[in-house]
Amino acid sequence: MDRISLLGIFLAKGNLHQIAKEILKQKTGYVSTVNLDFLARAYGHPPFHEYCDILRQSTIATADGMPLVWLSRFLGDPLKERVTGADLFPLLVKHINEKKGNICFIGGAPEEKKVIERVFKAHYPDLKTIAIIPYQIHTQGEELADAKTRDTLILEEIAKAKPDILFLGLGSPKQEIWYQRIKTRASLPITIGVGGALNFLIGTKKRAPLSWQRLGLEWLYRLIQEPSRLWQRYFWDAWTFFRLATPLMCTRFRSKTISHPHRSLFFLSKKHRVQLIKMPDYLSDANIFENAASCDTLILDCTHFRHASLQGLFHLANLYRNCNTIITCRMRKSTRFFLKLHRLFDLIEPTLSSSIENVVFQLKKRCQEPFLAISQDAGIVHIHLLGQIEGSVEKVLEMTQQKTVFCHLNYVSHITQNGFLFLATWKRALERSGGKLLLQNPSPSAISDFKNVGLQHWIEGEKR
Repeated sequence: MDRISLLGIFLAKGNLHQIAKEILKQKTGYVSTVNLDFLARAYGHPPFHEYCDILRQSTIATADGMPLVWLSRFLGDPLKERVTGADLFPLLVKHINEKKGNICFIGGAPEEKKVIERVFKAHYPDLKTIAIIPYQIHTQGEELADAKTRDTLILEEIAKAKPDILFLGLGSPKQEIWYQRIKTRASLPITIGVGGALNFLIGTKKRAPLSWQRLGLEWLYRLIQEPSRLWQRYFWDAWTFFRLATPLMCTRFRSKTISHPHRSLFFLSKKHRVQLIKMPDYLSDANIFENAASCDTLILDCTHFRHASLQGLFHLANLYRNCNTIITCRMRKSTRFFLKLHRLFDLIEPTLSSSIENVVFQLKKRCQEPFLAISQDAGIVHIHLLGQIEGSVEKVLEMTQQKTVFCHLNYVSHITQNGFLFLATWKRALERSGGKLLLQNPSPSAISDFKNVGLQHWIEGEKR
């Protein structure tokens, strides 16, 4: 299922039934239904970094708030519709009921347990097991001292119930934090946080009419029901969203034309594979990252990268989350600011390298050999060199005899005296055999090195 990155959270683009179908395919994982309150907690003052990371790690996250849908539409990569926990809850339980499966629900007050079970049996008579666990769960305060013991009891009850789906009705951020805390302690089924959805099912709270929901006014209906509890929260949620969304909306007017398409180069040495991707002006899909997983080190050259669609941002963020070794170089200040507005710069910042020299320095820690990318077309050989030229590369001499060679130097950090001996020998050998060596796109460091040895005429007219 397609996803977008909206304010740093990765939201599924499907409608209610498509997302429910996707959830039912999952054997494990967590489903978040993200509304403005989630964002206010993640990006408040001070920001709740752990909560933001938890939301990003969700197997599936949906937009449980019309402002998120409206913002995605304004930014040109629209979500299909609002998908709430209150809508998913009965739909998923209905499916489990049809297959005569098991469910487990954590939440509710102890005195409501029998009422909840009775309502479930009335609405879903074919459910094999209905496990209601009304334990108090603590994620802060001194009660954390007893949390591990209480968690063990809850996990034992979940194991007995063997649910197809585990529902958490604890409210945010408690349900997300608790799941993160216990997920490695037991084998859990797909789990979804549904907040107060159970209250609508058993009738303790009334949900807004469909007409209010379609207009994005469900919050107002709830505010009328519980003004003293909700007014302050809704005011803070709205202010946080306004603060986050307003500068982001200005990015819509950035150019989406691609004057510099992406290009991918594979640099090889005996023991290490490096893929270098020259990012396009405008990133809109994941095609350029197709083979990124097959390399040892991935380098992103962001010289021309300026803008991205919400879907392109998701694929970029996914790359940074899943690629083991990634280096980002030549990123503009305006691009950094753009990524900060989209709340993704925290993923990218640890990988930033200010220059190609720093990139090479990092690579030399892993591999001391030169890196080459070689391609051949109609008798013309293109050779891209990465790093420091400090001696002869026999492979190059063997395969380029009697040919026209374009040697690209834009990723060269330094050329030593031995490196110039190799280039001079290579140039003369090609000229004697009827070939030619053309040095292309020298980096600033390479230009300086050529001047130092009096060979700047080799690269005159080729400066980028």
